[in-house]
Amino acid sequence: MKQKKNGLSCLILAILAVTFVFPGLVDAAPKRLGVGAFENASQVRDSAFGSGMADMLITEFMQNKNIEMVERTRLDRLLEESGRCMTGICDASTAAEIGKTIGLEYMVFGKIVAASSSTSQSALLPGLITVSKQVKVNVRVVEVETARIILAEDAEGSKSVSVSAGSYRGPETSYTFYLEAANIAIAKAAFKIMESLGFSEGEVLMIRDKDLLINLGRDDGVKQDQRYKVIREGEVFIDRNGNVAGVDIIEIADLTITKVELTTATAKIDKIYEYKTPDGKKVKHTIQRGDIVRPIDRYTSRGFWGRK
Repeated sequence: MKQKKNGLSCLILAILAVTFVFPGLVDAAPKRLGVGAFENASQVRDSAFGSGMADMLITEFMQNKNIEMVERTRLDRLLEESGRCMTGICDASTAAEIGKTIGLEYMVFGKIVAASSSTSQSALLPGLITVSKQVKVNVRVVEVETARIILAEDAEGSKSVSVSAGSYRGPETSYTFYLEAANIAIAKAAFKIMESLGFSEGEVLMIRDKDLLINLGRDDGVKQDQRYKVIREGEVFIDRNGNVAGVDIIEIADLTITKVELTTATAKIDKIYEYKTPDGKKVKHTIQRGDIVRPIDRYTSRGFWGRK
């Protein structure tokens, strides 16, 4: 009996050790999100465009373990039954009211602002033309608890292909023609949403010479060769009313992911930033356990997009 108690005590101590020494390894409950069909305000009058864009966004979110998706058709049905929402159009208070009924924490709505194409003659190969496709979307995120719109962002995607001048028949009316450009726009939008909600942010767990371990992995959508930045929050700025106006973000280092596990990743240190001491000397920052890591990559094959 005593041996069993000792074993249980050791297990509890081990769990506590992991929790306090490596807090990033203890998963928080995933956030419940719902995505409604996009409003289609583009000149491409394809009825499948709005629902297709929503499905692409859901696919991006499902790569992240911190997000739990609610079935889109179920959400669309509730929005339609409310009588106060059209496809992609819903005021924040109505969205919050409906979201609460199915246990959502955030609701995402979108609008296809434009989908267009242009052509140019190839200078090197007279028989070919370059077709450039562009798609622009707008996304809004509603926080269900407060009925506030916490994010409103535009995202654009473009894709160019070369085709035979004789085979091109002009702009298509089907949204599948714009699929590649739409995928890029949605990937950017997904990244902005995940970034704003903190789903793509992690921390340094361990430093080992020229590389380090972070608490983001395959479950968080991390891929090999993605680039991350190590940052640290500095001085907090207070306005004259006593409210927090912002925080000074200190750039510490740039990283490239070299190995990805399920919940962690290893990264090599590409660059360590310098700072000036009071006497004017330049000194390199020291990376510390607990420093924040954020992706800085542009669009990649899996759809991560960082700020320019």
